[in-house]
Amino acid sequence: MSLSWELDAIANAIDGARMLLRELEADHLADDWAERRCVSSTEAVLALVSTRLRNVRRAVSGAMDPEKLSAEHNRKSVEGDDDIYLESWDAERTRAELRRVQRRLRREHSK
Repeated sequence: MSLSWELDAIANAIDGARMLLRELEADHLADDWAERRCVSSTEAVLALVSTRLRNVRRAVSGAMDPEKLSAEHNRKSVEGDDDIYLESWDAERTRAELRRVQRRLRREHSK
């Protein structure tokens, strides 16, 4: 997964939310329905951005398989670029994570 392409997509979503809020602030919307839709759309975009950023942090720190974030927009790579690429976990790493989660769940269940 390309970290640069992922962060660019997140930045674009934030820019889109900002544009929606500017339209609302400038009173360019046709009616109350459009205003409500603008507000709810902005909230939805920001909720998705927040979740995506948390998951990127988890993938960067090794707490989550980057494959779970893989999407069309972040599978790009450019020869010779200085991007950071997060590699998907191999089978051994995935099994280790599953064992770790199982141990944690057993501890929580035994309390």
